[in-house]
Amino acid sequence: MIVKDEAATLERAIRSALPVVDEVVIGIDDRTADGSEAILAKLEDEFGGGKRFEVFRFTWTDDFSAARNEALERCTADWVFQLDGHEVLSPASVESFRKMMDVLPPETEAVGFRLRLQPEDHSHVGIQLRLFRNNGRIRYEGAVHNELVVDKEKTIGLADIVIEHVRTHSNRDARTRARNEMVPRRMRERLDEDPSDTKALYYLGLHAHEAGEYAEAIGYYERYLDVSVHPEERYKVLWHLGRCRYLLGEHEAAREAFLRGTRERWDLAECYVSLGEMALADEDSSTTSYAEAEHWFKLACDRRLPLSGIFFSEDFYTWLPYHKLCELYERSGEPYKAILAGERLLQFDNVPHTFREQVQSFMPRWADRIIEARAVPTTNTGRRNFLIVDATGQFTAELEAHARQGRGRERYNVERIDAFLPQYLKWADVVWFDWCDDNAVLASQVRWDARVIVCLRSYEFFTGAPAQVNWANVDHLVFVAPHVRRLAEDKFGPFDGPTVSTILDGVDLDRFAYRARAGTRAGEPGRRIAWVGFLNHKKNVPLLIAAAARLRDYEFHVAGRFQDERLRLYVEHAIDALGLDNLTLHGWVDDVPAFLDDKQFILSTSLWEGTHVAVMEGMAMGLTPLIHAWRGADEVYDARWTWRTLDELEAMLRHGPSDPAATRRFAETHFDVRKRLAAIDALVASPDDVPVHHEVGIPEEVGA
Repeated sequence: MIVKDEAATLERAIRSALPVVDEVVIGIDDRTADGSEAILAKLEDEFGGGKRFEVFRFTWTDDFSAARNEALERCTADWVFQLDGHEVLSPASVESFRKMMDVLPPETEAVGFRLRLQPEDHSHVGIQLRLFRNNGRIRYEGAVHNELVVDKEKTIGLADIVIEHVRTHSNRDARTRARNEMVPRRMRERLDEDPSDTKALYYLGLHAHEAGEYAEAIGYYERYLDVSVHPEERYKVLWHLGRCRYLLGEHEAAREAFLRGTRERWDLAECYVSLGEMALADEDSSTTSYAEAEHWFKLACDRRLPLSGIFFSEDFYTWLPYHKLCELYERSGEPYKAILAGERLLQFDNVPHTFREQVQSFMPRWADRIIEARAVPTTNTGRRNFLIVDATGQFTAELEAHARQGRGRERYNVERIDAFLPQYLKWADVVWFDWCDDNAVLASQVRWDARVIVCLRSYEFFTGAPAQVNWANVDHLVFVAPHVRRLAEDKFGPFDGPTVSTILDGVDLDRFAYRARAGTRAGEPGRRIAWVGFLNHKKNVPLLIAAAARLRDYEFHVAGRFQDERLRLYVEHAIDALGLDNLTLHGWVDDVPAFLDDKQFILSTSLWEGTHVAVMEGMAMGLTPLIHAWRGADEVYDARWTWRTLDELEAMLRHGPSDPAATRRFAETHFDVRKRLAAIDALVASPDDVPVHHEVGIPEEVGA
């Protein structure tokens, strides 16, 4: 340790390290004048008998490395743990430190710990090498922002051992003034010696940026980007560059810098937050894009704090993106979403007190807005009330129309909402939850004066929601496929309380109408392949790319929206790099029947599905299904339409389309939405007559 005027925190720093060290070596800057020496003398008397305790004075030479290396020369132990006088080893890290020393690989020369700065410094954290072998070869280098010279291949980083800054305000202010004088001077000297010195360019840019000299900072940042290859540091520079350009009013250039940052490191949060802030910045609603802002903030929510030698603010990887979402939803008038974002924010321990109080004060107001906006409707008292709770709105349009228009056994008053609202507890006679999600969890905590039915589709299997539902308050559980039921019962079951049915999804055969068309008759060649769905991890888009690269004499037409920025970048790069002129991205398509009308095949490349409704829709129109054999596919469809390898896919395509009329008949027999709705009618009207594990729509020749 080397110290100058650290009396306010020095004793605390030393005592924090005593449980893990055998000797203490401290150099005192001879300019020290705050009583640090008296503190060290007291500690030396207290511990000198049990631990080697050496204190020496050194003359400051405007070089941190020289001072640290002088202290290092006096160390005698096998390992050196470096700590500053305003830092403490977290008490929770002491036991981890001891265990680490027992298991370090023999080839390890240095270990990095997580260094956490104070909230006043935006809670920045990063990994710094603080423990290293005392082998005579490892030394410090650099007058300022010094570094440990060590073989990087022989270092490891441990995030669970934490060193914390504990500077006082007066100490911080004094050190900031000294740093603002010393750092630019030293870095300019380095830059004079080497105009491409990335370290000098980086810190000179930061210094100018902090001083409000944005144009000067931009110059250093641009020069840095011309010569640096360090990905994380380049990312930080692009983020700083965008902020500087934005502050100068260069908004398009700022946006491009942030977008470049996401391309450099898609897994980091800062640029996503800044892009969201830009979308939200203008008070003029004609230029404010709430959807775009939500997109960027949600991407930031999914990022994880990196294990890095570069310092990143914990705020961006914990509460801050959720606070931005709260701000967005407050402005866009979406109080339910605001509550959800606020609840996530309040789960973090590091939320500044001001922001925590702000969100807590807004929560009741958001709840009141929900109740005001969604008052229970006045309904025809001659009918019963049917409530549909559906967070996505993807699959319940037919059910809503069926119940409202009385196509089944009874005509209902119908309300469809995207989030559970307690005021409906006394209104509803029948409640259909189209997903076993947070809505079902929340609503099942009370007993309804209604028949409650929960549908468990697919993705819920990979969440914790089914385990949190109070199944004693649910009357019936519906699965959409037998493989989903088996896996869910193995993982979450038994589901005590509700009766259980398996009812396949269905399609509107009138909307997805069949007609004979070119390339669909048996024996005719077919070259046009449709792929429909959200582009996400589950859909196994890399397999789609591989298929298009393999089968270049076929056209692949993709209808859907990207749900992952990483995936979008991958697909765009792959199309360009592989020259996939046969793959067309059509974006989101509202009229799916029109999109499918001139295609001959419907392709599924998914890793996992419940039923994959897009394939059902294609079959209803006579398209031949090409289904990657995800688990359970052969129970929903016929095995002759499944494939496991690209060789098998190619063989199916070369064989040509199936008889489209026969494909349509299969869809009519097994995927007619009217059969699904009739089964739901039976659940609602005569629940006692429905046997446990009742199955509707399962192809007899495929699975029971």
